[in-house]
Amino acid sequence: MLAYQIFPNPPDTLTLLPFSDEIEDNYSTLPHHIVADVGYGSEQNYHDILNNYKREALITYNLYRREQKKKYQQNPFNTANWTYDETTDTSIRVRINKH
Repeated sequence: MLAYQIFPNPPDTLTLLPFSDEIEDNYSTLPHHIVADVGYGSEQNYHDILNNYKREALITYNLYRREQKKKYQQNPFNTANWTYDETTDTSIRVRINKH
């Protein structure tokens, strides 16, 4: 199946769901796996594909490749690398000494 549509230059994240609706309207069904490039990755799109369309989203989110790099994973200023203390509801930045 091949489907295409031209949109007047909105962000990709806003075009995935209307395009999926059009495919479903014209072909009566959607494939089980919705595959799209990183430009279509958004929390809203993941949610709607899983919950409204009952399909699986194979869409990389925009920080995926950066998060895989060692530099990102070891950056002490990246809050995702901080330790969370549930008892005090605070995040603690771990200092990394380089000697």
